Amino acid sequence: VYVTFHADPTLTLSDPVDVCGTDPATATATATNNTTLTWSKDDAIYKGTLETTGTASSMTATYTPDASDAGKDVTLTATITTAACGTLTKDYTFHVNSVPSPSLTGKSICGPTDDGYLIATITSGNTVAWSIPSGVKKVEEAISGTEAKVKLALTGTAYGDYTIGVVESNTNCSSKEVTATVTFQAKPVIEFNDYEATICAGESYTVEVKKHENFDGYVWIASDGGTLDLTEEHKATYNSSLPATAWKQVTITAKPQNGCDASGEKSMTLTVNPKPQPDILPATVCGLEYDLPVAAQSVTGITSNLAWSTTSTEAHVTSTKFVADKEGSFPLRLTEQVGTCESVYDEEMITFVAKPTANAGTD
Repeated sequence: VYVTFHADPTLTLSDPVDVCGTDPATATATATNNTTLTWSKDDAIYKGTLETTGTASSMTATYTPDASDAGKDVTLTATITTAACGTLTKDYTFHVNSVPSPSLTGKSICGPTDDGYLIATITSGNTVAWSIPSGVKKVEEAISGTEAKVKLALTGTAYGDYTIGVVESNTNCSSKEVTATVTFQAKPVIEFNDYEATICAGESYTVEVKKHENFDGYVWIASDGGTLDLTEEHKATYNSSLPATAWKQVTITAKPQNGCDASGEKSMTLTVNPKPQPDILPATVCGLEYDLPVAAQSVTGITSNLAWSTTSTEAHVTSTKFVADKEGSFPLRLTEQVGTCESVYDEEMITFVAKPTANAGTD
């Protein structure tokens, strides 16, 4: 009887190494005294891709995780067969760590310094590393919960677009860098010829921009909704409403259009004086004196100047009376004026009738 002795088979696996996300995991199996060597996985559990290269004595398995593997332990099995000693298996188990996925949205910054922050959304408890290009500096950074924020500033005067990047890391893995565009815009500069002016009702006034930098156009606004004539470049002409008796102030605002409107807008105050509408009534009096009525101003919101007068050479006005030299009808005029605006008058005829006298003669 012959007895055949076979050497014991051996199967040795490389040490497990955890991976991040969909990074491939590599395991090497080394075998002796065997006839075949294979790698396998449970396809019902692990949806990633398994590829192998090598021989029956040494074979490497490369497993590329599926997204569903994140946070799981993955087991690969190495199996050898022998001519007379059956099969031998060993498991290679590694962990697939989750990879952070930050998000970052660009923004526009007015001026050389950010008044706010560029904010990345991250997983609470993670850390970040910012990538700042030449020409921009990091002024301040902080993490609060799920927000990682950074305050930026130009190091010079090269306004324009800059690409900012951020990488998020947890205990085991780091994300790919995500980027966003940050646009630094020079603040618009605008100056008017005047910041206060006064016109009379029915007149117009032109606001002129004497200095303008870092923008292309304007939006003009009149606070009373009045019409602005924009036919001339860098000018806006306000046309006051039809003659009115109410005093008003109008704010005229120019908003430069470059994305930093609010930081560069300028306003001026235009006072519109009203046009008076004085009113007096004709009268007939006995005698040669007419008591002047109390003159009431016709405008509101401002004090007007009122004055009584006559154009007749046969009558005159005192501080309280209109006095005629003889019987008849004579013109009485009430003139009203606001500021330096044109005065307006109303004129009516006052008729003077001689008082009757009693005849105490002998008849």
